[in-house]
Amino acid sequence: MKCEICGTENLEEAKYCKSCGKTLAPELLEGPAERLKIGYSDRAIALIMIAIGVVLGIIAILPFYLLDTKDLITMESMLLIVSMPLGLISFASFLVGCFLLFTAIKKEAAIEKAREKHWDLIESAVDGIFALDKEGKFTFMNQAALDRLGYSKDEVIGKKFTTVVAPECHEMMLENFKRRFTRESCENLEIRVITKSGERIPVELRTCTIERYGEFTGVEGVARDLTELKKAEKKYRDMIDLASDAIFTLDRNGNFTYVNKKGTDLLGYSQEELIGKHFTKVVAPEDLEFTLENFKKRIAGEEALERYKISVISKNMDKIPIELSTRTLDHEGDFMGLEGIAREIL
Repeated sequence: MKCEICGTENLEEAKYCKSCGKTLAPELLEGPAERLKIGYSDRAIALIMIAIGVVLGIIAILPFYLLDTKDLITMESMLLIVSMPLGLISFASFLVGCFLLFTAIKKEAAIEKAREKHWDLIESAVDGIFALDKEGKFTFMNQAALDRLGYSKDEVIGKKFTTVVAPECHEMMLENFKRRFTRESCENLEIRVITKSGERIPVELRTCTIERYGEFTGVEGVARDLTELKKAEKKYRDMIDLASDAIFTLDRNGNFTYVNKKGTDLLGYSQEELIGKHFTKVVAPEDLEFTLENFKKRIAGEEALERYKISVISKNMDKIPIELSTRTLDHEGDFMGLEGIAREIL
């Protein structure tokens, strides 16, 4: 069974994720009242059944004390006939109530034990784990997240998630929250959070919907600190910037996500001008149809050319012939984009 939050594969019979502690199969912990969607706990239902049994028992016995039982032909004595079925119903209700109470106590003990293990897993996790209510306010944050952000639990519980999310990421987070509310699929997010001291931390965010009886009640998620990864990426890109060929990456929509120094020098654009720009903006008109068709084949997973020659147009409108070598970027079989090397043909 795959965890919706951290993606860890667990055993099919597992109730909690071994990595982040998320409940995998909440229905396994539900009692009769929850499965029937009754607004009372199993313990309350059991006590009500026992109370009904006791009351019916009293009603069944009462006529023996209030009516004259010497003459069984009188109409008053005939009412005693009601006592027997009432007594049976009373006994049955009492037994059912006792059984439900026993199972409720047993279930509560099992849930409490599982909950302790669940929280131990969450609190020992190295990633930040949190929960939001349907208004976007924090209802839980584990110790790893609190330590990294520098807040105490009292400072964040009850506060909106925008308290710790960088302003430029608010819209992205709100959109993710709305999509969770409407049960739409959501991709992992890369956002920045702000610590109490003002430090900005890049994190990868995985979220999933919290539901009860089919109704949206909030969102829970795992936030992974990307600080060290970003440092490694920067070191790697610094090395790439020394390359003699232009190196670039495109996202799944065909927009530039990275261009090295040789690439910016070749095209005459700055990195800021190229990042987010569609690759067709720099391809020569005569090669546009072929390049787009080849990119579409990559998206569809069809056979496409990985090495080919085209011309690109620089910022000052020079036409530059290049030889391209490209490779598909994918994640678990899903197309994520392209990375490529472009060498000028002299």
